[in-house]
Amino acid sequence: MGCDQNRRCAALSSALSQSLETLAFVEIMPLGEDAPPEAELIELHPRNEVFWASIPLVRPASGGLTVVLSRELAAMLTDQIYGFLEEEPTESMLLDAVAELANVISGQFMNNFLEGSSSFELGVPFKGTSSKDSNVDPGGTAIERLDYAVEGHKLTVLLVGDGLEA
Repeated sequence: MGCDQNRRCAALSSALSQSLETLAFVEIMPLGEDAPPEAELIELHPRNEVFWASIPLVRPASGGLTVVLSRELAAMLTDQIYGFLEEEPTESMLLDAVAELANVISGQFMNNFLEGSSSFELGVPFKGTSSKDSNVDPGGTAIERLDYAVEGHKLTVLLVGDGLEA
């Protein structure tokens, strides 16, 4: 089922697009089932090391949202978010930027999903690095997984939780 058939997926996809366009001034392209034909032409850089951040969704639903991306994409987005940096960003700066991105996406997702009809609460982010995608634990079984191309890099968003019926 594509995102257009699923309110939860559509809310997440919209949140990701809105957040990246607002924070980092970049456009995204879906990969996989919802990809437009031109997505086949994109050559993605390999993810040899990943940075990730998870935001707990506290209420009215419980779960979490995790963003996973390469070090290179984290560095590019850090530059965009904080203004072009004169020095190479430290690992701590990269993790903070990924956590901020995850926080903004989470807030926008909850607002979209609840259609502004009720308040919500997000938890404190946790973040880290890993040698590969499969080592990132989103805190449960993903009920949504969206992969996007951003400037030739793959960005993955994982959503876990209860009370988030599509």
